[in-house]
Amino acid sequence: MDGCVVQLTKKNNSVSVACSCPYHYTSMSYGAAKTVSKATPCTNVPIYCPLCPIGPSGQPRTIWKYNVLFHLAKEHCTDNDELPPIPLQLAIDMHISIEEESLMRVAKDVTEDWRKQHAIPGSDEIEEYREELKASQTKGKKRLRSQSTAVVERGGPKPRQR
Repeated sequence: MDGCVVQLTKKNNSVSVACSCPYHYTSMSYGAAKTVSKATPCTNVPIYCPLCPIGPSGQPRTIWKYNVLFHLAKEHCTDNDELPPIPLQLAIDMHISIEEESLMRVAKDVTEDWRKQHAIPGSDEIEEYREELKASQTKGKKRLRSQSTAVVERGGPKPRQR
């Protein structure tokens, strides 16, 4: 719906969602909503776009998970109409598992063909990304590795030169 605004706010271990959409489920438990289950297979939750500037609230811009690719195409394409490199955390946050798609009756071969055609990481690669991100946060430094596709950008901003 046009004009709907969603804001995800994370503070310590608490997550809150404010949304102006009349269809927003106000009693949504963020933790439960982002977890796939047979009863609630949809994990379309608000996530941060790390490519957008920080908003007036002091929080990054919030977008719905299922709208990430549209958002990236609309807001962040290069002059050559190419998607920008996707930060590791965003690749993890926007990932839709085959289990979720299957529970929502999307055929597995359709998902696999689409991922292959568009160089979208599969669930195994996403688990590797999670482990790499966790390890880099534990060690306090970002580890950079080359990527076979230009989809995921590892690491954070480069240190400033003095």
